[in-house]
Amino acid sequence: MKWLNLKQNKCPKCDKSLYGAGVEDTGSMIIHPCGFKISYIRFSSIVNSQITTALEKKWDQEYAEN
Repeated sequence: MKWLNLKQNKCPKCDKSLYGAGVEDTGSMIIHPCGFKISYIRFSSIVNSQITTALEKKWDQEYAEN
């Protein structure tokens, strides 16, 4: 996953926009047509953090568990 994409409002899984056709906003979650899902709380914490290689690996492991 390219978590840095979130800072550019792009999907970390498929590199397409997180806004527009096919994107579902449940009020608490963003669900992308490619299958990527993220809560607004997690989205905010990632976007407002300083992304490092170590953090990307950690998020990849956490995402794989969910």
